[in-house]
Amino acid sequence: MNHLHRLPKRLKKDSTGIMKRILVYKLLKLSPECKERLALVSSMRKQGYLYMRTDKNIEIPVRRLKQIDNSVTKYFVCTYCLDQYSKQFLYRYVRICKQRPATAERGSRNCLARSQTFLATLKSKNQDFLQSSRIKEEVFGLRRADDISYTAKSDPLICLYGETLLKKHKRQQICTTVSNKMREIARMLIALRDISSSVHMFFDAMKPGMFQDIITATKVISGYD
Repeated sequence: MNHLHRLPKRLKKDSTGIMKRILVYKLLKLSPECKERLALVSSMRKQGYLYMRTDKNIEIPVRRLKQIDNSVTKYFVCTYCLDQYSKQFLYRYVRICKQRPATAERGSRNCLARSQTFLATLKSKNQDFLQSSRIKEEVFGLRRADDISYTAKSDPLICLYGETLLKKHKRQQICTTVSNKMREIARMLIALRDISSSVHMFFDAMKPGMFQDIITATKVISGYD
């Protein structure tokens, strides 16, 4: 049985990467019914789906939602095996994931926050900064994984502000304060996106011509009428 048809198209066409060629060479040497080959094909397919999610914004989950979900993050990525599930199914799946290491914490606590942080880091333009930042370990997991959190985690300027604020203070509760501040700015960014189609990142609003829109967004998030 030939399983090559399961490979993502980008891996079939792109043969320039050394690692990809090694994987394909290893794949072709294995027996078609070999479990190692099936696992390798599955792993490559999941990586291809993740690439489509981060670069093309195309979601290919294991099981699609039947009801309409208007949230930014409809499907969360399992950080162990890269499968994509809805919020409800990810809670159940992480407990039985075969790729889950033995040292991982029990239960599904914080699995959504970890998944959201993982995805935001991949899509961020400052991956190197986030990988070595303190906010990723100390702040990102403090709040629930909603649209506001995802906006804060995926915006470079908000992350830089949070990291700077975290380094300035030594108080024990500073992580909670930083998280709240980042969420406040993220709420403003969401409001600005609704007001102006030219705003994608918070840096886009740092222009004199956006002053009135910032005032309007501030009124929206503060409930000023």
